[in-house]
This record gives sequence, C-alpha cells and structure tokens, in this order.
Amino acid sequence: MGKQCSNMQFLIWQIPLKIMERNNLQASDLNWLVPHQANKRIIDATAHVMDLPSEKVMINIQRYGNTTSATIPLALYDYESQLKKVIISFLLRLEEVLRGVLFI
Repeated sequence: MGKQCSNMQFLIWQIPLKIMERNNLQASDLNWLVPHQANKRIIDATAHVMDLPSEKVMINIQRYGNTTSATIPLALYDYESQLKKVIISFLLRLEEVLRGVLFI
C-alpha cells in the first residue's frame, strides 16, 4: 500500500513539474490542462501542483465517469467552443505520462 502511495505522489507531484521544467513552461503559458478523467482528486491535485486555476482544467468526469481512452477526446469536444485556434494544451493522461506530453 505504501509503495502505491509513493508512486501516485510521484505521478502527481513530480512528473507534471518535470515536464513543465523540461519545456520551459510556467502555469501562465498553459491555456488548458486536459487530464485523463479517472479521478477528480487526482485531477485537482495535479492542477494544484502545476499552479493552474480550476478555470484552466477541463473536467467532465461528473458527466461521463471514467471512459478509459475516450476521456481526453470527450473533454476536448465538451470544451470546443472555448478553445482558441492556436493554444498550448497540456495533455496529461496518467497511464501514458511516462511516454511524454502532447502539445497542440
């Protein structure tokens, strides 16, 4: 159980900050956090550690639940009217976070 906690803490506290640091990004550079919609507490904790206000976090877990691989496309669809033509989006999917981040 303790190992799971430390792994989750690493994912939430270290990975997003390392990715932002590696890409010379500050919270003010990001328009949106588009996380995998598995757990609202994890989404909130990730946004907090990245210093992003809730207005910059796409959340629709309350509407669909955890839809596995469709969570990010559904979030983008739900927030489509708020997206700009050219934005920097931090696409974070916890299962794939070690493979990197996609920016659009």
